[in-house]
Amino acid sequence: MFDSFADYSAAFRQTMGLTDKALELFYQTVSMKSVGDLDDFVRNQMLERSPVAERIQDLLRNYDNLRIAHDAVQRTRLKREALRPIAGEGREHLPWWRLSTSSAA
Repeated sequence: MFDSFADYSAAFRQTMGLTDKALELFYQTVSMKSVGDLDDFVRNQMLERSPVAERIQDLLRNYDNLRIAHDAVQRTRLKREALRPIAGEGREHLPWWRLSTSSAA
C-alpha cells in the first residue's frame, strides 16, 4: 500500500519504465478532448525540442569555411599550373648552373 498518489505514481512509473513525460503523454491521449490541434500535440508532447536556429547558423558557418578553403585550394592549383612552365625551363638551365658552381668550388 502507498500513503499517497505521488508514491504510487513513482512506483508505477519505475515498474513500467515510464518517464514523467511519457506518463503525461499517456494521460493526454486518454483524454483526447484536452488535445486541441493534433499538430501542436505532436510538436509539444512527442517531439524533443532542438536548437534548430543554432544548428542552421553552425551549418552556414561550416559551409562558409569549406567554401573559403575550397577557393584557396583552387587558387593554389591555378598558381601551380602557371608556375609549371617556369620549373621546366629551370630544369633546362640547371646543368649549366651546376657546372658553374662546381667549378667555382
